[in-house]
Amino acid sequence: MQARPVLFWSHLVAGVLAGLIILMMSVTGVILTYERQIVGWAEQSHAQATAKGRAALSADELLAIARETEPQGKRVTLTYRKDSDSFVKIVVDRNPQLLVDPYTGSILYTGETGAEGFLDTVMYVHRWFALSGDSRATGRAVTGFANLMFLFLLVSGIYLWLPRIWNRAILKTRMVFNPRAKTGKARDYNWHHVFAFWSFIPLFFIITTASVFYYPWANELVFGVYGEEVQSRRRGSDDLAAPVAAPSFRSQQELLSLAKAALIARGVGDWESISMQTTGAPGAPVVFRADRSIGGQPSKAFNLKLDGIDGSVLEWGTFADNSPGRRARINIRFLHTGEVLGFVGQTVAGLASLAACLMVWTGLALAWRRLIRPLFRRGRTVAGTES
Repeated sequence: MQARPVLFWSHLVAGVLAGLIILMMSVTGVILTYERQIVGWAEQSHAQATAKGRAALSADELLAIARETEPQGKRVTLTYRKDSDSFVKIVVDRNPQLLVDPYTGSILYTGETGAEGFLDTVMYVHRWFALSGDSRATGRAVTGFANLMFLFLLVSGIYLWLPRIWNRAILKTRMVFNPRAKTGKARDYNWHHVFAFWSFIPLFFIITTASVFYYPWANELVFGVYGEEVQSRRRGSDDLAAPVAAPSFRSQQELLSLAKAALIARGVGDWESISMQTTGAPGAPVVFRADRSIGGQPSKAFNLKLDGIDGSVLEWGTFADNSPGRRARINIRFLHTGEVLGFVGQTVAGLASLAACLMVWTGLALAWRRLIRPLFRRGRTVAGTES
């Protein structure tokens, strides 16, 4: 038996079995293409006009507002955006975020914006059908399996894409939209091949990086390539509230100013956002994170920890300081969405997801004509014979 027919029928059956789930993940992937930009625009829409001639509140005053809102909170994160002086984002522990006017101290918005809430729901659908509790693991297993099926469809599909006879005319029909494809079957066949050809490379990276999120063996493989053990994800410093006994200490605003100066001295004065994570305890160290991107580009993020007493630099970290395996694992997270390459990468990932939607649709249409429609015809023929 020849390999091509076996691969063709395996490709067709796999597409029918996993097609609708792959379509769901592709549609939601398209919606999430510019998630960061949409969330940023939604937050900006709640900002008020900058108070002209009025001094901005200090980090200490903003910290006091956070304490009033969440008295039991331990860790406060203040995030300043370079492109907006009309609000500061405040998060206390894992409580809902606050958008605060940096001049009046008034709370502009609490919690997720409508756009952010919608995109979070889309993300949960994308990952595990938005299921909760014990059902989430089931949803995750189904989408993970569908992702592997998608990888098989992509690899087998590119093999089936290769023509048996190589000539310019045949290649053109598989690489360029054919205006002569007048029937639905001819159009779907042409589109299925064209979208597969142009989206193969980005879809390959999107699918394989997703496997790392679903399966421990794939995550272990990433670190294993570099001869490293799997490293757990870091969740921030645990020593921010270290007990301090000192006659004097720096204020939060002084530490913020020193952090900006330290960043400039290290050539990172062109940050897009800077966040400071603090407990507010006198003399306790404060952690800063500066990002030259809007997020999603780890190589453009920098970490800095200052001593709360004298403001000296305790730690300075860049993306390059991570081990090769750790760098690869971090990049994989944002390669999946294309964000690691910025706006262009996001756009390519979004277009590839859109191409996947059309590939699934045309593939199911072709399968319907090949598998399902003949069954109806056979049924009518049998019924006519019996009558």
